[in-house]
Amino acid sequence: MRILHRELLLLSLFLFPVLYLWWRGIKKRKEFYELFSPEQIKKLRKGGDGGRKYLAFVYIFTIPLFALMLSRVQYGLQSEIHKFSGRDIVFVVDLSRSMDTRDVSPSRLGAVKLQLQILLGMLKGDRVGLVVFAGSGAVIMPLTTDYDLAREFITNLSTSMMKYQGTNIADALEKAWKLLDADKNAKDRSKVILLFSDGEDTTGGDPLKIARMLASRGITIITVGVGTPTGEPVPIFDEKGNLIGYKKDESGKIVVSKLNTATLRKLAEVTGGTFIQFQNGNVAGKILKSIKQIEKSTIERRVYSHYEDRFYWFGAPLFLFMMIEAFLRVKRYER
Repeated sequence: MRILHRELLLLSLFLFPVLYLWWRGIKKRKEFYELFSPEQIKKLRKGGDGGRKYLAFVYIFTIPLFALMLSRVQYGLQSEIHKFSGRDIVFVVDLSRSMDTRDVSPSRLGAVKLQLQILLGMLKGDRVGLVVFAGSGAVIMPLTTDYDLAREFITNLSTSMMKYQGTNIADALEKAWKLLDADKNAKDRSKVILLFSDGEDTTGGDPLKIARMLASRGITIITVGVGTPTGEPVPIFDEKGNLIGYKKDESGKIVVSKLNTATLRKLAEVTGGTFIQFQNGNVAGKILKSIKQIEKSTIERRVYSHYEDRFYWFGAPLFLFMMIEAFLRVKRYER
Protein backbone atom coordinates (compact mmCIF):
# COMPACT_ATOMS: atom_id res chain seq x y z
CA MET A 1 0.00 0.00 0.00
CA ARG A 2 1.14 3.55 -0.65
CA ILE A 3 -0.23 7.05 -0.19
CA LEU A 4 0.36 9.18 -3.27
CA HIS A 5 -0.15 12.59 -1.64
CA ARG A 6 0.89 12.21 1.98
CA GLU A 7 0.90 15.95 2.54
CA LEU A 8 -2.90 16.04 2.18
CA LEU A 9 -3.21 13.91 5.31
CA LEU A 10 -2.48 17.13 7.18
CA LEU A 11 -6.07 18.12 6.39
CA SER A 12 -7.02 15.78 9.22
CA LEU A 13 -5.67 18.40 11.62
CA PHE A 14 -8.74 20.53 10.86
CA LEU A 15 -10.58 18.09 13.10
CA PHE A 16 -9.16 19.75 16.22
CA PRO A 17 -10.33 23.34 15.57
CA VAL A 18 -13.72 22.00 14.44
CA LEU A 19 -14.12 20.00 17.65
CA TYR A 20 -12.97 23.00 19.66
CA LEU A 21 -15.58 25.23 18.04
CA TRP A 22 -18.22 22.56 18.63
CA TRP A 23 -17.24 22.26 22.32
CA ARG A 24 -17.12 26.05 22.67
CA GLY A 25 -20.60 26.32 21.18
CA ILE A 26 -21.97 23.74 23.65
CA LYS A 27 -20.38 25.62 26.54
CA LYS A 28 -21.77 28.98 25.42
CA ARG A 29 -25.20 27.44 24.97
CA LYS A 30 -25.08 26.02 28.49
CA GLU A 31 -24.15 29.44 29.92
CA PHE A 32 -26.99 30.96 27.92
CA TYR A 33 -29.56 28.50 29.37
CA GLU A 34 -28.45 29.35 32.92
CA LEU A 35 -30.12 32.74 32.47
CA PHE A 36 -33.58 31.15 32.24
CA SER A 37 -35.86 29.14 34.49
CA PRO A 38 -36.51 25.42 33.78
CA GLU A 39 -39.94 26.24 32.32
CA GLN A 40 -38.44 28.83 29.95
CA ILE A 41 -35.64 26.46 28.93
CA LYS A 42 -38.22 23.79 28.12
CA LYS A 43 -39.98 26.20 25.77
CA LEU A 44 -36.67 27.21 24.17
CA ARG A 45 -35.79 23.58 23.61
CA LYS A 46 -39.13 22.76 22.13
CA GLY A 47 -38.55 20.32 19.27
CA GLY A 48 -35.16 19.19 20.68
CA ASP A 49 -31.66 20.15 19.58
CA GLY A 50 -31.85 18.18 16.34
CA GLY A 51 -29.15 15.72 17.39
CA ARG A 52 -26.58 18.45 17.81
CA LYS A 53 -24.78 16.40 20.43
CA TYR A 54 -23.99 13.74 17.82
CA LEU A 55 -22.31 16.14 15.38
CA ALA A 56 -18.94 15.77 17.09
CA PHE A 57 -18.94 12.04 16.36
CA VAL A 58 -19.79 12.77 12.74
CA TYR A 59 -16.88 15.23 12.47
CA ILE A 60 -14.48 12.71 14.02
CA PHE A 61 -15.06 10.41 11.06
CA THR A 62 -15.89 12.83 8.24
CA ILE A 63 -12.75 14.99 8.25
CA PRO A 64 -10.16 12.15 8.39
CA LEU A 65 -12.06 10.22 5.72
CA PHE A 66 -12.04 13.30 3.48
CA ALA A 67 -8.27 13.69 3.95
CA LEU A 68 -7.64 10.01 3.22
CA MET A 69 -9.71 10.15 0.05
CA LEU A 70 -7.85 13.21 -1.31
CA SER A 71 -4.45 11.71 -0.47
CA ARG A 72 -5.16 8.85 -2.92
CA VAL A 73 -4.50 5.70 -0.98
CA GLN A 74 -3.37 2.98 -3.38
CA TYR A 75 -3.22 -0.71 -2.75
CA GLY A 76 -2.53 -3.76 -4.84
CA LEU A 77 0.65 -3.99 -6.90
CA GLN A 78 -0.33 -4.99 -10.43
CA SER A 79 1.85 -6.34 -13.22
CA GLU A 80 0.98 -5.56 -16.81
CA ILE A 81 2.48 -6.24 -20.20
CA HIS A 82 2.62 -3.17 -22.41
CA LYS A 83 3.12 -3.71 -26.11
CA PHE A 84 4.31 -0.93 -28.35
CA SER A 85 5.65 -0.88 -31.86
CA GLY A 86 7.61 1.58 -33.88
CA ARG A 87 10.77 2.45 -35.68
CA ASP A 88 13.65 4.78 -35.05
CA ILE A 89 13.94 7.11 -38.05
CA VAL A 90 16.69 9.68 -38.43
CA PHE A 91 16.12 12.45 -40.97
CA VAL A 92 19.46 13.39 -42.56
CA VAL A 93 19.11 16.68 -44.45
CA ASP A 94 21.68 18.23 -46.79
CA LEU A 95 22.20 21.92 -45.95
CA SER A 96 24.91 22.70 -48.49
CA ARG A 97 24.45 25.89 -50.52
CA SER A 98 23.31 23.89 -53.53
CA MET A 99 20.12 23.05 -51.63
CA ASP A 100 19.03 26.66 -52.20
CA THR A 101 18.77 25.92 -55.92
CA ARG A 102 15.28 26.48 -57.27
CA ASP A 103 14.91 23.70 -59.82
CA VAL A 104 12.41 22.29 -57.32
CA SER A 105 9.76 24.69 -56.03
CA PRO A 106 10.14 26.76 -53.88
CA SER A 107 13.74 25.51 -53.50
CA ARG A 108 15.33 22.15 -52.89
CA LEU A 109 15.53 22.71 -49.15
CA GLY A 110 12.09 24.35 -49.00
CA ALA A 111 10.54 21.34 -50.73
CA VAL A 112 12.30 18.93 -48.36
CA LYS A 113 11.02 20.82 -45.32
CA LEU A 114 7.47 20.75 -46.67
CA GLN A 115 7.51 17.01 -47.36
CA LEU A 116 9.02 16.26 -43.95
CA GLN A 117 6.20 18.20 -42.30
CA ILE A 118 3.68 16.12 -44.28
CA LEU A 119 5.50 12.90 -43.41
CA LEU A 120 5.40 13.69 -39.68
CA GLY A 121 1.63 13.93 -39.96
CA MET A 122 1.56 10.38 -41.34
CA LEU A 123 3.85 8.72 -38.79
CA LYS A 124 2.52 7.08 -35.64
CA GLY A 125 4.51 5.45 -32.86
CA ASP A 126 7.87 6.04 -34.53
CA ARG A 127 10.70 7.97 -32.93
CA VAL A 128 12.38 10.55 -35.14
CA GLY A 129 15.74 12.32 -34.93
CA LEU A 130 17.38 14.99 -37.08
CA VAL A 131 20.92 15.25 -38.48
CA VAL A 132 22.03 18.04 -40.83
CA PHE A 133 25.20 18.25 -42.86
CA ALA A 134 27.26 20.19 -45.35
CA GLY A 135 31.06 20.04 -44.90
CA SER A 136 30.39 17.99 -41.75
CA GLY A 137 27.41 16.48 -39.98
CA ALA A 138 25.69 17.59 -36.78
CA VAL A 139 22.91 16.13 -34.62
CA ILE A 140 20.38 18.85 -33.85
CA MET A 141 17.53 16.73 -32.44
CA PRO A 142 17.77 13.39 -30.59
CA LEU A 143 15.25 10.60 -31.07
CA THR A 144 11.80 11.62 -29.86
CA THR A 145 8.10 10.99 -30.41
CA ASP A 146 7.41 14.70 -29.92
CA TYR A 147 6.46 15.48 -33.51
CA ASP A 148 5.63 19.10 -32.66
CA LEU A 149 9.23 19.59 -31.54
CA ALA A 150 10.44 17.95 -34.75
CA ARG A 151 8.27 20.28 -36.83
CA GLU A 152 9.80 23.29 -35.09
CA PHE A 153 13.36 22.13 -35.81
CA ILE A 154 12.52 21.37 -39.44
CA THR A 155 10.87 24.76 -39.96
CA ASN A 156 14.06 26.52 -38.84
CA LEU A 157 16.41 24.61 -41.17
CA SER A 158 18.55 26.86 -43.36
CA THR A 159 21.73 26.49 -45.39
CA SER A 160 23.15 29.42 -43.42
CA MET A 161 23.29 27.16 -40.36
CA MET A 162 26.37 25.36 -41.70
CA LYS A 163 29.74 27.06 -41.29
CA TYR A 164 31.71 24.68 -43.54
CA GLN A 165 30.34 23.93 -47.00
CA GLY A 166 30.53 20.73 -49.03
CA THR A 167 28.47 17.54 -49.09
CA ASN A 168 30.02 15.20 -46.52
CA ILE A 169 27.49 12.37 -46.66
CA ALA A 170 29.86 9.92 -44.93
CA ASP A 171 30.11 12.06 -41.79
CA ALA A 172 26.35 12.63 -41.76
CA LEU A 173 25.65 8.88 -41.95
CA GLU A 174 28.11 8.24 -39.14
CA LYS A 175 26.40 10.86 -36.95
CA ALA A 176 23.03 9.25 -37.74
CA TRP A 177 24.37 5.81 -36.81
CA LYS A 178 25.67 7.07 -33.45
CA LEU A 179 22.29 8.63 -32.77
CA LEU A 180 20.51 5.35 -33.53
CA ASP A 181 23.00 3.38 -31.46
CA ALA A 182 22.86 5.71 -28.43
CA ASP A 183 19.80 4.03 -26.88
CA LYS A 184 21.02 0.58 -25.80
CA ASN A 185 17.48 -0.39 -24.75
CA ALA A 186 16.14 -0.01 -28.30
CA LYS A 187 18.17 -2.72 -30.03
CA ASP A 188 15.02 -4.51 -31.18
CA ARG A 189 13.51 -1.49 -32.91
CA SER A 190 13.73 -1.19 -36.70
CA LYS A 191 16.21 1.55 -37.62
CA VAL A 192 15.94 3.75 -40.70
CA ILE A 193 18.03 6.62 -42.05
CA LEU A 194 16.14 8.92 -44.41
CA LEU A 195 18.69 10.89 -46.43
CA PHE A 196 17.75 14.01 -48.43
CA SER A 197 20.47 15.36 -50.72
CA ASP A 198 21.26 16.42 -54.27
CA GLY A 199 24.26 14.05 -54.08
CA GLU A 200 26.57 16.61 -55.63
CA ASP A 201 30.21 17.38 -54.81
CA THR A 202 30.59 14.61 -52.24
CA THR A 203 33.50 15.32 -49.89
CA GLY A 204 34.99 13.65 -46.83
CA GLY A 205 35.13 9.87 -46.36
CA ASP A 206 33.59 7.10 -48.41
CA PRO A 207 29.82 7.05 -47.77
CA LEU A 208 29.50 3.55 -49.29
CA LYS A 209 31.90 2.17 -46.68
CA ILE A 210 29.74 3.65 -43.93
CA ALA A 211 26.60 2.28 -45.64
CA ARG A 212 28.02 -1.26 -45.63
CA MET A 213 28.76 -0.96 -41.93
CA LEU A 214 25.20 0.27 -41.31
CA ALA A 215 23.78 -2.63 -43.33
CA SER A 216 25.72 -5.11 -41.16
CA ARG A 217 23.96 -3.59 -38.13
CA GLY A 218 20.51 -3.88 -39.65
CA ILE A 219 20.11 -0.18 -40.46
CA THR A 220 18.29 0.69 -43.69
CA ILE A 221 18.97 3.83 -45.73
CA ILE A 222 16.23 5.41 -47.83
CA THR A 223 17.68 8.08 -50.09
CA VAL A 224 15.75 10.94 -51.67
CA GLY A 225 17.41 12.70 -54.58
CA VAL A 226 16.44 16.38 -54.51
CA GLY A 227 16.78 18.39 -57.70
CA THR A 228 16.73 17.83 -61.45
CA PRO A 229 19.34 16.40 -63.86
CA THR A 230 19.44 19.69 -65.80
CA GLY A 231 19.77 21.76 -62.64
CA GLU A 232 19.90 25.53 -62.13
CA PRO A 233 22.43 28.12 -60.89
CA VAL A 234 23.13 28.17 -57.16
CA PRO A 235 21.70 31.42 -55.74
CA ILE A 236 23.46 33.62 -53.19
CA PHE A 237 21.43 35.54 -50.61
CA ASP A 238 22.31 38.35 -48.23
CA GLU A 239 21.60 38.28 -44.49
CA LYS A 240 18.03 39.45 -45.11
CA GLY A 241 17.32 36.68 -47.59
CA ASN A 242 17.49 38.85 -50.70
CA LEU A 243 18.96 37.36 -53.89
CA ILE A 244 22.25 39.14 -54.66
CA GLY A 245 23.72 36.87 -57.34
CA TYR A 246 24.78 33.36 -58.22
CA LYS A 247 27.71 31.21 -57.20
CA LYS A 248 30.68 31.25 -59.58
CA ASP A 249 33.65 28.97 -60.00
CA GLU A 250 37.31 30.03 -60.07
CA SER A 251 37.09 30.98 -63.75
CA GLY A 252 34.11 33.25 -63.10
CA LYS A 253 31.49 31.00 -64.64
CA ILE A 254 28.14 30.58 -62.93
CA VAL A 255 27.91 27.23 -61.15
CA VAL A 256 24.95 25.09 -62.20
CA SER A 257 23.97 22.51 -59.58
CA LYS A 258 22.60 19.23 -60.96
CA LEU A 259 21.15 16.21 -59.24
CA ASN A 260 23.68 13.37 -58.96
CA THR A 261 21.82 10.13 -58.34
CA ALA A 262 24.68 7.61 -58.64
CA THR A 263 25.87 7.75 -55.01
CA LEU A 264 22.36 8.03 -53.59
CA ARG A 265 21.19 4.93 -55.48
CA LYS A 266 24.17 2.87 -54.30
CA LEU A 267 23.67 3.91 -50.66
CA ALA A 268 20.08 2.67 -50.76
CA GLU A 269 20.97 -0.58 -52.58
CA VAL A 270 23.76 -1.50 -50.16
CA THR A 271 21.40 -1.38 -47.15
CA GLY A 272 18.35 -2.87 -48.87
CA GLY A 273 16.61 0.50 -48.93
CA THR A 274 14.94 2.52 -51.65
CA PHE A 275 16.00 5.45 -53.81
CA ILE A 276 13.26 8.02 -54.47
CA GLN A 277 13.47 10.68 -57.14
CA PHE A 278 12.22 13.93 -55.61
CA GLN A 279 9.61 15.58 -57.75
CA ASN A 280 6.91 18.12 -56.97
CA GLY A 281 4.03 16.08 -55.61
CA ASN A 282 3.34 13.52 -52.92
CA VAL A 283 6.92 12.58 -52.11
CA ALA A 284 5.98 12.01 -48.44
CA GLY A 285 3.56 9.29 -49.49
CA LYS A 286 6.28 7.46 -51.43
CA ILE A 287 8.64 7.76 -48.47
CA LEU A 288 6.03 6.37 -46.09
CA LYS A 289 5.38 3.44 -48.42
CA SER A 290 9.09 2.63 -48.42
CA ILE A 291 9.27 2.91 -44.63
CA LYS A 292 6.30 0.55 -44.21
CA GLN A 293 8.13 -2.08 -46.22
CA ILE A 294 10.63 -2.27 -43.39
CA GLU A 295 9.56 -4.68 -40.66
CA LYS A 296 7.98 -2.87 -37.74
CA SER A 297 9.35 -4.01 -34.39
CA THR A 298 7.09 -4.97 -31.53
CA ILE A 299 8.51 -4.86 -28.01
CA GLU A 300 6.91 -6.22 -24.85
CA ARG A 301 7.69 -4.52 -21.57
CA ARG A 302 6.47 -5.86 -18.22
CA VAL A 303 5.57 -3.14 -15.72
CA TYR A 304 5.51 -3.96 -11.99
CA SER A 305 4.91 -0.52 -10.49
CA HIS A 306 1.23 -0.11 -11.23
CA TYR A 307 -0.92 0.48 -8.13
CA GLU A 308 -4.71 0.50 -7.99
CA ASP A 309 -6.49 3.55 -6.53
CA ARG A 310 -8.55 2.66 -3.44
CA PHE A 311 -9.95 6.10 -2.59
CA TYR A 312 -13.47 4.71 -2.83
CA TRP A 313 -12.79 2.77 0.36
CA PHE A 314 -13.12 6.11 2.13
CA GLY A 315 -15.52 7.76 -0.31
CA ALA A 316 -18.45 5.48 0.52
CA PRO A 317 -18.37 5.92 4.33
CA LEU A 318 -17.64 9.65 3.87
CA PHE A 319 -20.79 10.01 1.82
CA LEU A 320 -22.74 8.14 4.52
CA PHE A 321 -21.53 10.43 7.32
CA MET A 322 -22.24 13.52 5.23
CA MET A 323 -25.81 12.31 4.76
CA ILE A 324 -26.09 11.79 8.54
CA GLU A 325 -24.80 15.31 9.17
CA ALA A 326 -27.26 16.77 6.68
CA PHE A 327 -30.10 14.83 8.33
CA LEU A 328 -29.15 16.14 11.77
CA ARG A 329 -29.08 19.73 10.51
CA VAL A 330 -32.48 19.39 8.85
CA LYS A 331 -33.93 17.88 12.00
CA ARG A 332 -32.50 20.73 14.03
CA TYR A 333 -34.46 23.35 12.14
CA GLU A 334 -37.75 21.47 12.10
CA ARG A 335 -39.82 23.33 14.70
